[in-house]
Amino acid sequence: MFEFRHAKSSDVAGIVRLMQNTKYAQYIYPGKTFSELKNLVLDSMKIKKYLVCIDSNKNIHTLVGYFIILPMTWKLSHLPKGLETSKNFAYHAGVGIHSKYRGKGLATKLTKYAFKIAKRLGYKGMYADVGSDNESSIKLQEKCGFKEIARHKSKLRAKGIKNVVFEIRF
Repeated sequence: MFEFRHAKSSDVAGIVRLMQNTKYAQYIYPGKTFSELKNLVLDSMKIKKYLVCIDSNKNIHTLVGYFIILPMTWKLSHLPKGLETSKNFAYHAGVGIHSKYRGKGLATKLTKYAFKIAKRLGYKGMYADVGSDNESSIKLQEKCGFKEIARHKSKLRAKGIKNVVFEIRF
Protein backbone atom coordinates (compact mmCIF):
# COMPACT_ATOMS: atom_id res chain seq x y z
CA MET A 1 0.00 0.00 0.00
CA PHE A 2 1.29 3.45 -0.88
CA GLU A 3 0.61 6.64 1.05
CA PHE A 4 1.07 10.19 -0.25
CA ARG A 5 1.62 13.08 2.17
CA HIS A 6 3.55 16.26 2.92
CA ALA A 7 7.15 15.60 3.86
CA LYS A 8 8.26 16.03 7.46
CA SER A 9 11.71 17.05 8.63
CA SER A 10 12.24 13.39 9.58
CA ASP A 11 11.89 12.52 5.85
CA VAL A 12 14.81 14.71 4.73
CA ALA A 13 17.50 12.00 4.80
CA GLY A 14 15.23 9.71 2.76
CA ILE A 15 14.48 12.49 0.27
CA VAL A 16 18.21 13.13 -0.18
CA ARG A 17 18.90 9.41 -0.71
CA LEU A 18 16.15 9.38 -3.36
CA MET A 19 17.56 12.51 -5.00
CA GLN A 20 20.89 10.71 -5.23
CA ASN A 21 19.27 7.48 -6.51
CA THR A 22 17.39 9.37 -9.23
CA LYS A 23 20.41 11.54 -10.18
CA TYR A 24 18.44 14.72 -9.34
CA ALA A 25 21.04 15.73 -6.74
CA GLN A 26 23.91 15.40 -9.22
CA TYR A 27 22.07 17.58 -11.76
CA ILE A 28 20.68 20.28 -9.46
CA TYR A 29 23.34 20.25 -6.72
CA PRO A 30 26.57 18.91 -8.29
CA GLY A 31 29.39 18.18 -5.88
CA LYS A 32 27.32 18.53 -2.70
CA THR A 33 27.85 16.01 0.11
CA PHE A 34 25.00 14.09 1.71
CA SER A 35 25.17 16.38 4.74
CA GLU A 36 25.13 19.52 2.59
CA LEU A 37 22.14 18.19 0.63
CA LYS A 38 20.26 17.44 3.86
CA ASN A 39 20.83 21.02 5.03
CA LEU A 40 19.74 22.43 1.64
CA VAL A 41 16.52 20.42 1.63
CA LEU A 42 15.75 21.21 5.26
CA ASP A 43 16.33 24.95 4.70
CA SER A 44 14.29 24.97 1.50
CA MET A 45 11.25 23.40 3.19
CA LYS A 46 10.27 26.95 4.17
CA ILE A 47 9.70 27.81 0.49
CA LYS A 48 9.34 24.52 -1.33
CA LYS A 49 6.61 21.97 -0.65
CA TYR A 50 8.03 18.47 -0.57
CA LEU A 51 5.53 15.66 -1.02
CA VAL A 52 6.46 12.04 -0.47
CA CYS A 53 5.29 8.58 -1.43
CA ILE A 54 5.62 5.98 1.31
CA ASP A 55 5.46 2.20 0.85
CA SER A 56 3.75 1.06 4.03
CA ASN A 57 3.70 -2.71 3.55
CA LYS A 58 3.96 -5.01 6.59
CA ASN A 59 4.30 -2.13 9.08
CA ILE A 60 7.57 -1.10 7.42
CA HIS A 61 7.43 2.44 6.07
CA THR A 62 9.84 3.14 3.23
CA LEU A 63 10.10 6.49 1.47
CA VAL A 64 10.06 5.63 -2.25
CA GLY A 65 9.23 8.91 -4.01
CA TYR A 66 9.27 12.70 -3.75
CA PHE A 67 7.71 15.64 -5.58
CA ILE A 68 8.82 19.28 -5.16
CA ILE A 69 6.49 22.26 -5.62
CA LEU A 70 7.86 25.80 -5.83
CA PRO A 71 6.06 29.11 -6.21
CA MET A 72 6.41 30.09 -9.89
CA THR A 73 7.86 33.46 -8.91
CA TRP A 74 11.08 31.59 -8.04
CA LYS A 75 11.44 30.17 -11.55
CA LEU A 76 10.35 32.98 -13.89
CA SER A 77 13.94 34.01 -14.62
CA HIS A 78 14.76 30.53 -15.97
CA LEU A 79 12.11 30.58 -18.69
CA PRO A 80 12.58 32.07 -22.16
CA LYS A 81 11.83 35.74 -22.60
CA GLY A 82 8.44 36.41 -24.13
CA LEU A 83 6.85 33.24 -22.76
CA GLU A 84 3.55 34.20 -21.20
CA THR A 85 3.60 32.82 -17.66
CA SER A 86 1.33 33.28 -14.70
CA LYS A 87 2.67 34.10 -11.26
CA ASN A 88 -0.30 32.35 -9.65
CA PHE A 89 0.98 29.01 -10.98
CA ALA A 90 3.14 26.54 -9.11
CA TYR A 91 6.35 25.13 -10.53
CA HIS A 92 7.01 21.38 -10.68
CA ALA A 93 10.62 21.40 -9.47
CA GLY A 94 11.16 17.66 -9.55
CA VAL A 95 9.72 14.21 -9.07
CA GLY A 96 11.64 11.07 -8.33
CA ILE A 97 10.79 7.44 -7.69
CA HIS A 98 13.34 4.97 -6.34
CA SER A 99 14.64 2.75 -9.14
CA LYS A 100 13.23 -0.40 -7.48
CA TYR A 101 9.70 1.08 -7.51
CA ARG A 102 9.50 2.36 -11.07
CA GLY A 103 6.91 1.03 -13.49
CA LYS A 104 4.12 0.96 -10.88
CA GLY A 105 2.53 4.29 -11.84
CA LEU A 106 3.79 6.00 -8.69
CA ALA A 107 5.21 9.06 -10.47
CA THR A 108 1.81 9.63 -12.10
CA LYS A 109 -0.04 9.18 -8.79
CA LEU A 110 2.41 11.44 -6.96
CA THR A 111 2.12 14.11 -9.66
CA LYS A 112 -1.68 14.02 -9.50
CA TYR A 113 -1.48 14.25 -5.70
CA ALA A 114 0.76 17.31 -6.18
CA PHE A 115 -1.96 18.88 -8.35
CA LYS A 116 -4.44 18.50 -5.47
CA ILE A 117 -2.01 20.10 -3.04
CA ALA A 118 -1.20 22.94 -5.45
CA LYS A 119 -4.94 23.64 -5.88
CA ARG A 120 -5.39 23.70 -2.09
CA LEU A 121 -2.54 26.22 -1.92
CA GLY A 122 -4.47 28.46 -4.31
CA TYR A 123 -2.49 27.87 -7.50
CA LYS A 124 -4.38 27.98 -10.81
CA GLY A 125 -2.00 25.65 -12.62
CA MET A 126 1.55 24.35 -12.76
CA TYR A 127 4.59 24.67 -15.01
CA ALA A 128 7.31 22.09 -15.53
CA ASP A 129 10.42 21.90 -17.65
CA VAL A 130 12.58 18.93 -18.59
CA GLY A 131 15.46 18.21 -20.90
CA SER A 132 14.49 17.22 -24.43
CA ASP A 133 16.53 14.03 -23.96
CA ASN A 134 14.49 12.93 -20.92
CA GLU A 135 11.85 10.84 -22.70
CA SER A 136 10.43 9.29 -19.53
CA SER A 137 9.81 12.72 -17.96
CA ILE A 138 8.26 14.06 -21.15
CA LYS A 139 5.92 11.05 -21.26
CA LEU A 140 5.05 11.57 -17.58
CA GLN A 141 4.20 15.25 -18.11
CA GLU A 142 1.98 14.40 -21.07
CA LYS A 143 0.31 11.48 -19.26
CA CYS A 144 -0.55 13.80 -16.36
CA GLY A 145 -2.16 16.37 -18.67
CA PHE A 146 0.65 18.88 -19.12
CA LYS A 147 0.84 20.54 -22.54
CA GLU A 148 4.13 21.57 -24.13
CA ILE A 149 4.25 25.35 -24.54
CA ALA A 150 7.89 26.06 -25.46
CA ARG A 151 11.36 24.72 -26.18
CA HIS A 152 14.46 26.79 -25.61
CA LYS A 153 18.20 26.58 -25.06
CA SER A 154 19.28 26.60 -21.44
CA LYS A 155 22.70 27.13 -19.87
CA LEU A 156 21.82 24.33 -17.44
CA ARG A 157 21.49 21.69 -20.17
CA ALA A 158 24.21 19.94 -22.14
CA LYS A 159 24.92 21.16 -25.66
CA GLY A 160 22.16 20.12 -28.06
CA ILE A 161 19.63 19.47 -25.28
CA LYS A 162 16.73 21.89 -25.16
CA ASN A 163 14.52 22.79 -22.24
CA VAL A 164 10.94 21.61 -22.85
CA VAL A 165 8.43 23.78 -20.94
CA PHE A 166 5.01 22.40 -19.99
CA GLU A 167 1.93 23.81 -18.33
CA ILE A 168 -1.29 22.49 -16.93
CA ARG A 169 -4.25 24.57 -15.82
CA PHE A 170 -6.44 23.39 -12.97
